[in-house]
Amino acid sequence: MRGLIYLISHYLVWGAFGFFLRFTVRGLENVPREGALLVASNHLSYLDPVVVGNAFPRELHYMAKSDLFEIPLFSSLIRLYNAFPVERGRADLKALETTLRLLREGKAVLIFPEGTRSRTGRLQRAKGGVGVIAYKAKVPVLPTYISGTQKVLPPGRAIPRLSKVEVRFGKPVPLRDLYDMDEDKRVYILIAERITAAIAALGGEWDLFLSLMARDEVARAFL
Repeated sequence: MRGLIYLISHYLVWGAFGFFLRFTVRGLENVPREGALLVASNHLSYLDPVVVGNAFPRELHYMAKSDLFEIPLFSSLIRLYNAFPVERGRADLKALETTLRLLREGKAVLIFPEGTRSRTGRLQRAKGGVGVIAYKAKVPVLPTYISGTQKVLPPGRAIPRLSKVEVRFGKPVPLRDLYDMDEDKRVYILIAERITAAIAALGGEWDLFLSLMARDEVARAFL
């Protein structure tokens, strides 16, 4: 029943986006149609999960900061889109276990590796949390790049405005060599940096991409 509600809302919101926004999706051929998948995206606006969810050809689950579940109408919307809470600023073991359980069940989970919305519109380096999740789950990681949502609903704005929005899906990030390494903080960081580099390349943020490529363990995946 929940899956049916998700599907119906998916097409309703997709229709609204198509009517009110110039909404473009690229790279759908890169999305695995089944199996566990960690979708790693840049983060610009509270709209991002809904935007990615409607661009994505599968049902998607995602973390959202716990404060958002205290906003009556907004909390209803994000629950409809399979959101589950995460406490920011500390290691939230419950949110980690929920993510790993969903991946073990073969589902797709959206994560924002930066940990919060970018105030500049530029991609920030990923936190180590995405490395922890990816290493423990050892699943494909799909880099995703969003543009335009910061203009539709920027931080501090309550009423959306019209703007062009685009979602790009890249090829899964090569991580097998890192998954074969012993588990420690260093491997979490390497995974996070490689994922950041893939998102940066997808969005044409070459300054960040090149700075990450200076590290051999990151660069070898792109050579």
